Amino acid sequence: PASMVNPAQDMQKEVGHIVVDEAPSKELLRNADVGGWHVSELEAGEGFPQELRAHRTCFVATGKFTLTPRGGHPRLVLDNSLLILPKGLHVAWEVHERTRLHWAEHDDDG
Repeated sequence: PASMVNPAQDMQKEVGHIVVDEAPSKELLRNADVGGWHVSELEAGEGFPQELRAHRTCFVATGKFTLTPRGGHPRLVLDNSLLILPKGLHVAWEVHERTRLHWAEHDDDG
């Protein structure tokens, strides 16, 4: 849920409606039970559009990719980042390095 990440953290940046925490604490990741989330493997060279039908929180275990929200600017995302993607977001993914992504979807209540 969005409340997992403190917007005031120095390393966190909001990109369009995408929130990126480039240095989430191990405690935050443990408390969020990231190890119990879904896992996706993305291959280098993959690219695809996505429209999110639910809020999604993602942890990038390994890899590198660019997210470009519709009408927004591209954002390079590196391993060990935590992302919060809002429901209804239209975003294009461009995978630069093989990526292992842990993710969980949430309803409107978080």
